[in-house]
Amino acid sequence: MKKIIAFTFIFSFITFYAQIANEGIFRIESGTPVSFGTEFLNKGTSTLTNDGDLYVEGDFTNHGTVDYTGTTGTTYFHSSGTNTQVLSGSSNTAGFYNLSVNNSATDGQSLSVIDNNDDGNGTDDGFNLQVENSLHIESGQKIRLMGESQLVQTHTGANANSGTGHLLKDQEGALNTYRYNYWASPVNQSGTYKVTQVLKDGSTPNQWSPAQVGFTPGLNGTTSPFQLSTRWFWKYLNGSIDPYNDTGWLPLFNLGTTNESADAAMDPGEGFCMKGPDAAGGQWDLQNYTFQGVPNNGTITLSIDADKEYLVGNPYPSAIDGDQFLSDNSGVLNGVIYYYEHWSDDTHVYPDYGAGYATYNGITGVAATLHMHFTSGAWAASSSSGIAPGRYIPVGQGFVVRSSGTAGGTITFNNAQRVFRTEGNDSEFFKNENNTESHVTGIIRLGHETSIGRHRYLALGFTDGMATDGYEMQYDAEMIDFAPDDMCFKIAGSSLPFVIQGAGPFYIDNQYILRVNANNENEHTIMLDKTENFDEPIYILDFETGLTHDIRMMPFTFNIPDAVTFKDFGLVFQPQSSLDSNESEINNMLTAFYNNEEIIIHKKEIIDISGIQVYNSLGQLVLIPDTFDEKSTVIHIPFSNFALSTYILKIQSTAGTRVLKFINN
Repeated sequence: MKKIIAFTFIFSFITFYAQIANEGIFRIESGTPVSFGTEFLNKGTSTLTNDGDLYVEGDFTNHGTVDYTGTTGTTYFHSSGTNTQVLSGSSNTAGFYNLSVNNSATDGQSLSVIDNNDDGNGTDDGFNLQVENSLHIESGQKIRLMGESQLVQTHTGANANSGTGHLLKDQEGALNTYRYNYWASPVNQSGTYKVTQVLKDGSTPNQWSPAQVGFTPGLNGTTSPFQLSTRWFWKYLNGSIDPYNDTGWLPLFNLGTTNESADAAMDPGEGFCMKGPDAAGGQWDLQNYTFQGVPNNGTITLSIDADKEYLVGNPYPSAIDGDQFLSDNSGVLNGVIYYYEHWSDDTHVYPDYGAGYATYNGITGVAATLHMHFTSGAWAASSSSGIAPGRYIPVGQGFVVRSSGTAGGTITFNNAQRVFRTEGNDSEFFKNENNTESHVTGIIRLGHETSIGRHRYLALGFTDGMATDGYEMQYDAEMIDFAPDDMCFKIAGSSLPFVIQGAGPFYIDNQYILRVNANNENEHTIMLDKTENFDEPIYILDFETGLTHDIRMMPFTFNIPDAVTFKDFGLVFQPQSSLDSNESEINNMLTAFYNNEEIIIHKKEIIDISGIQVYNSLGQLVLIPDTFDEKSTVIHIPFSNFALSTYILKIQSTAGTRVLKFINN
């Protein structure tokens, strides 16, 4: 027998004992208690709204809408006859104002949250358990988030939860014992957490009682028995941005033992690193773990000092929005999220690591350099292999942040950052698609390789005017692993190397500077990896020769002499012949010469000058005048204290762009 419900309850306590199927609108008013004594089914076109007190004794299946409308209402999963109650349904979501879990029929089994694939797509899309206000898990009781299911709480302010019961959530990391995972726990124990408390063996996932992780003091972990090496468990608090200074790294175990160190306890939001258990694990093999503890919730803060780095991570049992996180921490952080990717051969020797930092900011994400394929123990670069992080940060993901400079301040996580995003969609560990906002109008993705095989990924993102071509912390992503043979963006107004440049609107005469770092004589290649919503021609301008190279047609390969430390190139959108196509007209309107330690530019009144740059014979940008009168018919640019050499003068004007050579003899 089924009860078909299509009305509003506004009276005193009522109990339904038969199976309940809602095919209409079922609303429980504030102050009204209702009990479902058996299974409840909310059909695809139906709505259940609880602003009163709803007691659920059996399974709860939602194919329609389950939500709340007011600021009251508690749903109780309090069964006395069912060991495990299941929350599921093809809608993959259910929203409650307050939620309480206390199953008296069993100890340690309560509520299983699962996508039961009733949507027919054959995949685990996960279930979004959304709680507006408080969650109570009674002591000894558990909520199990199966597969990709997540818990999203949306209230503002401090943690509103109660109870010491546990939440269980799985996550996968690298299986190989030579490769680091960067983690952060979505749960705690009494306000802080230790890996010995919350990290469980998920090799054979156990719904309610996952096995305890074993530990070994040896360099390598093992799979039988399942053990992780304590040698590689570290946290990183307020570390120096100097790559040769290791301050800030603190071991979670006393070295050479399985005993916890004095620094083993971590605050929610703090991250840690570790390595997998299997020395024979392949490059792409994964190990499943289960986090178990009290779910983190509400505003979480950490303190970062000026000019420091911090290994933090997503502290919640749901994904978080990276853009919102960066916005909430504007002025405290440098506007960039760094994900460590470890792709080396099987070694624990640090200088032999193949690794780097994938990078994300409000413009886009780029993959880490040294993102390699492996063949016969040797690595080789592939320009198509990079995996760029996207906007959403998955459960358990650790990442590095930097303070914005001399200020420092408070790093803030809050519920407004929490979202339901499943992995394999747009929230996976470096496997998610890029999720840019509409203000990013087009992206150019460049690659740089040397003869030793490394591949650097760079991205230039055009916007609708949100960003400019100059340095802006929130739109330009600093590179924190600039290598001896590498390439970066050089942005006016900063001496830093950049891996992502956010720019203003696209114009055909735009020019951006690429700086190629050189450690010794080597062959370098600049290539176009891909574009997104950008179909214009793309060229590399060699300032030394004045020639352009169409990298849509083929990569640009060149050598840098041993004595040169770096060389600058232009990223432009017209061939050199096009820049000089109106040369006779520009020659009549715009001339320049060098005389007595200054550059003198003459122009007609009808044109304005918008930019002036001077490059040396190696293509390195050596001068951008601070100020000049763009309307004056004669412009004087001081040029003293420069080495005797040949230089290239580039003048951008309303009549076109002119490139001239001169010698300051």
